[in-house]
Amino acid sequence: MKALIAPITVVVIIVGAYFGYQDFQKSKNGTQREQQNQNNPDSNSENQNQVTNGDQNNESDPDDPQQNSVSTIDPVDPEAINPRVESALEEHESLCKAGKLEEARQLVQQTFESLLNEHGEAFKAHPADLKLLAPLRRVKLSQDVFDSILEIDPLGALPETLYSVQLENGQEMIAQKASLVGEKYEITLFPNAISFSRKASDIQNVNPIPKASYQKTEWKKLLTRLKEKAKDPIDLYIKGVGKSLKLGLEKEAYLLLQKVLNSSDPDSVLEIVFSEQDDTFRSQWRQASGKESLAAIPGISPNEATDESTATTIATNNQENPHQEPDDPPREQVKPPPVQISASELQGELAKIRELRESARKIYKRVIEGGDAKQLDKARKDLENARSILSQLPQDSDLVKRTKAEVYQLLHAVIKAQPL
Repeated sequence: MKALIAPITVVVIIVGAYFGYQDFQKSKNGTQREQQNQNNPDSNSENQNQVTNGDQNNESDPDDPQQNSVSTIDPVDPEAINPRVESALEEHESLCKAGKLEEARQLVQQTFESLLNEHGEAFKAHPADLKLLAPLRRVKLSQDVFDSILEIDPLGALPETLYSVQLENGQEMIAQKASLVGEKYEITLFPNAISFSRKASDIQNVNPIPKASYQKTEWKKLLTRLKEKAKDPIDLYIKGVGKSLKLGLEKEAYLLLQKVLNSSDPDSVLEIVFSEQDDTFRSQWRQASGKESLAAIPGISPNEATDESTATTIATNNQENPHQEPDDPPREQVKPPPVQISASELQGELAKIRELRESARKIYKRVIEGGDAKQLDKARKDLENARSILSQLPQDSDLVKRTKAEVYQLLHAVIKAQPL
């Protein structure tokens, strides 16, 4: 028994000595810290502040956006948006057909602002959902484009009364003025305002035509010809929108513009007709036509890339674009790689273009001076070939840019002069 107690006693003594030493060290360190704090009170205060601040930082702040980086806001419900968008587009179409373009504008703007205000927080949290508002935004942009066009090419000012002048040889002229002065008629044609005199004996009848009646008749003729012969967006714009503007037909011009914007190649019109317009107009045109992503909405979408992922329906009559599926991304054109061509090759291609342009210019001049208008088909073909060659040349070359401007200007004039 004594033999067992002796080892246990040794172990107890050793353990007691160890813990006694630990207590001595703690007491010693504590005394040293107290002396340091007495000698440096600022250090003690700083340590206490660090402890306090540490405790405060550990507390959660519900208003801290960094602590709430994961959004708890639900995505926008399409059922809350789509019916109202569709209804607004349908009403917009009805108002446009009734000639109430300003009311149509206000409807689109108010509907867009209302939906944005009601679901603003959800759109901020889920900017991709802004695609639900794309149809409204594109219609609004098309209205802005039309306003700009009216500044470039104002509505024609028709007199309240026009005149149908029928000659003895069976020909008919439309005049804005036809008055008998002595034995002659003083005639001013419409719309080119050319004035001349004709003997009264050469005139069979002069019949007044109310402006509204003339516009209605001319629109029916124009619409029929457009359906039969307008085969591309350029024709549709120049012969349709342009002619409607000259006739003072605002709503008809606007509705035709929608067809141009929704066509397979609206950028061709931008190049040929509006090549000299600024970047703002060009961007509005491309956004309205779905060829460019919609710009960011200040305070809502961080960038235009997240703002749109689809062009959806663009037309004012809420019809799907036949050239684009609803779920397709905007019809962004991929820029081709830079063209590699030697200086001698470039000069050779530009020489071909100059030859084609000069051929077209001579034909155009002969037609304007009274030649056969059918020859303009050849002039247009030459210029289209020149345009095709231009598309294969370096687009950053100043010489190419100048040549393109000359070709496009003449092509615009030729198409405008072509009979529909």
